[in-house]
Amino acid sequence: NELHLYLTDPKTGAQLDDAKEVRVATALPAKDIGSSEVAASKAGPGHYLVPALTLGVPGTWTVTVTVRVSDFDEYTKKLEVKIE
Repeated sequence: NELHLYLTDPKTGAQLDDAKEVRVATALPAKDIGSSEVAASKAGPGHYLVPALTLGVPGTWTVTVTVRVSDFDEYTKKLEVKIE
């Protein structure tokens, strides 16, 4: 599985192109599969890529995206992804 992330400024909708680091963690709590974290690489302006995201077990996965924008500030968003 590939994961493409497109980051935008929540106030203006403009591409967020100055992230210092983008990390993606995955977990499948219902099957006791703990968190695994990988770094996303920059693929273009505001576009980040995880080329090999392993979500091979069916279920509702929790995907946590963390974006570090400075030495002190980072933002986190959790998403649920259903794999059948």
